[in-house]
Amino acid sequence: MLFRSRTQLVAVASRSLALIHLQLLQPARLRTLRALAEVPKLRQLAIIASAATWTDTAASVDTEPSGHFNLNPVIRSLQLAGPLSGPSALDFILHFPHLTSLNISDSTSSDVVPFLEEVPNASNIKCLSVSSMLPVDSAVSQFTALDTLHLVDDSTFTDDIFDELVMLPLTTVHIECEDISAVGLLDLVAGSATLQSLHLHLSPMFDFEYGETIDDWRLPLWTERFDFEDAQELLIQAGEYGVEICEQLVEALECEYLFEDLLHPKKGAEEAPNTKLTVS
Repeated sequence: MLFRSRTQLVAVASRSLALIHLQLLQPARLRTLRALAEVPKLRQLAIIASAATWTDTAASVDTEPSGHFNLNPVIRSLQLAGPLSGPSALDFILHFPHLTSLNISDSTSSDVVPFLEEVPNASNIKCLSVSSMLPVDSAVSQFTALDTLHLVDDSTFTDDIFDELVMLPLTTVHIECEDISAVGLLDLVAGSATLQSLHLHLSPMFDFEYGETIDDWRLPLWTERFDFEDAQELLIQAGEYGVEICEQLVEALECEYLFEDLLHPKKGAEEAPNTKLTVS
């Protein structure tokens, strides 16, 4: 719902004291968020912001005697999309000291590392999702209690991030991108003492309609950094370390094995890893 004034938000808040989740789409003035204090049970907040949003935020903060919004202090989950650079955006995150889940997305060329570094009590964050045009590798290490990490887009991270991830108590990692380092994934599976599940959404690699076509058989679109042999090794290693692997990877390998079996029946059977895995 789009709130165009604080009056509207207060009116809704006064009728929704049991409200748990609230989404604001490009609020004209974030000063209206003071009304959130009137929703005592609110735990989840989602905001789609714009550059104008932060301009109004700065003006609003200047008018506050304390220099802070009177936000609901018990919001646990924050989802924030929009430009996240600049002092107003950095100040805004400081008003959420009790977060356990943070989801941010910035499609501009802004560096979101300063924003992540300002997250108060980062050691309390259990779930983090990031989509950014610039890598956030250097910022993830502060989330020392992180259980679940979701990285979206190739630009959000580099190969260096895997050195940081193996040091965190992660049980679940989701990665959505076009290409990825097999070496980094293998290091994560072997080096993490806590990892239980690895979800890879690699497009167009696993979208068979984009792959190579041989005799009307569509194959996965492997890359130099993650090829057929790498996928086999990752599957085997995941089995050895008890890590659930994404079903898409298994299906991509099965496609290769079936195609090879059609051409060379014995060779295809010999190449398929004899490993029982739980897939996710």
